[in-house]
Amino acid sequence: MSNDDTDIDSMITTFNTAVTETASEILSKHRQKKKPWITAEILDLCDKRRELRKKRFEPEGAAKYKEVNNNIKRCMEKAKENWIGEQCSEIEENLRKNNSKRAYQLVKDLTTVKQGKVTSV
Repeated sequence: MSNDDTDIDSMITTFNTAVTETASEILSKHRQKKKPWITAEILDLCDKRRELRKKRFEPEGAAKYKEVNNNIKRCMEKAKENWIGEQCSEIEENLRKNNSKRAYQLVKDLTTVKQGKVTSV
């Protein structure tokens, strides 16, 4: 490789790192919530658990991993219970206001099981 090729490669590498660092600073990491009751605190605990996963085969690491894992489970149960309570109170409020369409839509959203589309060949 000639000197020009290495200069171009270093420029490309510098540009790529600058763009990714700037994007991560400005945009930050986007976290997708698969369940509506998951909070930012729970996602932070999941990140901590992900870091501890590497150390779970050591005695101290296993204890910390187990503690964080149990904490996540407790927080998830509490958050889900609070979310369902909020949904129920919203349904009751809509029924009190004679907004039955919205109330039954909320009931339908809570009770129906979403299934993926099946495509046949």
